[in-house]
Amino acid sequence: MKSTSFSPVQLAGLLIGIAFLVLGLAAPFSLLPASSQRALGIALCALILWSTEPVPIEFSSLVLLLLIPAIGLLSFEESFAPFATKTIWLIFAGMSLSLGLSTTGLGDALASWILARLSKRVPILLLQLHL
Repeated sequence: MKSTSFSPVQLAGLLIGIAFLVLGLAAPFSLLPASSQRALGIALCALILWSTEPVPIEFSSLVLLLLIPAIGLLSFEESFAPFATKTIWLIFAGMSLSLGLSTTGLGDALASWILARLSKRVPILLLQLHL
């Protein structure tokens, strides 16, 4: 298991990020509407947590994404609507396949197999690469 100790930068980032989040949720300033202060608090918290990484980015992202409908800035459907597009899932599937090819060594094996069959002659190599 990973150690849970934080570096000084990570600890400072965690504390400052939470402070901005709490300040935004409290919405103490009369110059901005409360909803704007909440959104700004979440945005600054995200920025700091992602920059200093006291917790994994995917965890902080999910928590902050769930916090948006929890405090009433957007509905759950509105918050997660961007993930309903085919493009997001195409990219996600491509990244998963790429990780699988790298982790298993299949990518290296395929590259070696193809490299052994490529021509050393430039015109034929260009034709092979286009095919």
